[in-house]
Amino acid sequence: MKKVLVFGKRGQVASSLNSIVSNSEYKFIFIGSEEMDFNFINKNSIEDLLKQLNPILVINTSGFTKVDDAELNPNEAMKINGIAVGLIAESCYKRSIPLIHLSSDYVFGDNSSKLINPLKKTNPLGRYGKSKQVGEELIKKASKKYKMGILIIRLSWVYNHDGDNFIKKILNQALNKKEIKVVSDQFGGPTSAYSIAKTILKLTNYVINNDHPTEKNKSFPWGIYHFQGRPLVSWYDFANIILEKSYKLKIIENIPQIIPISSRELNSIAKRPKNSRLDCSESEKTLGLSMPNWEIDLEYFLKSQNG
Repeated sequence: MKKVLVFGKRGQVASSLNSIVSNSEYKFIFIGSEEMDFNFINKNSIEDLLKQLNPILVINTSGFTKVDDAELNPNEAMKINGIAVGLIAESCYKRSIPLIHLSSDYVFGDNSSKLINPLKKTNPLGRYGKSKQVGEELIKKASKKYKMGILIIRLSWVYNHDGDNFIKKILNQALNKKEIKVVSDQFGGPTSAYSIAKTILKLTNYVINNDHPTEKNKSFPWGIYHFQGRPLVSWYDFANIILEKSYKLKIIENIPQIIPISSRELNSIAKRPKNSRLDCSESEKTLGLSMPNWEIDLEYFLKSQNG
């Protein structure tokens, strides 16, 4: 059975992907920190792994994802999100192995109210976004060197059923507080890790066979694409809908007052972009993807939490 190597094991997307690949025609192998510490990763360790497993595709879902911690530990964030990604790309492309890499809306640091085109120049606000930007640039550099196509998918506001996420934070606060403060001037699209995983699985065959998803007899349209839940909302709007649905499902007994605050009032360690509205039209048109409705995904999430 042909193998697909996935960097990331405990992360949100990797966990979701692992839950849906059992019936795949490929054998998915997930590599986590237990097998390879990205703080100490090097070119030889990756090349040895690729030689040993001989995958026909590599998917990189791993990453340093704690935005505030990236400001406090910039070197660690850069090693994992930047340098390690470049080493993975270099090793893959050297062996003519295609790579699917997941990136972030934070590479932009946009404060407008417009949809962000995938080709827009990146300009991150903080260390996390900068580390993700470096990862992207190193992939581009390796792709030119070995004449390989790139596939980078930028995501925003990712959550899944396990681990720490915004939805769980809101629910925990609702159980313990009479009022909750939520930032209201940051806009984007909540995106379920499960929906992301389904999309990656859908693209796998096209990438492996170098087939175009929407046009016959054409090769795969390599490039940078966006994938994001719809409709677009603020964190404040998202929190309101989380609580309304949770109340209807009897997950919480009362809906606390939600107080909208500004990013300045939030006073977080890391600066966050006010605009994470990603233009996904090329993903829909060229890759044939449908953007997930996060309200439907949210209900599924809440029902799973409700047992």
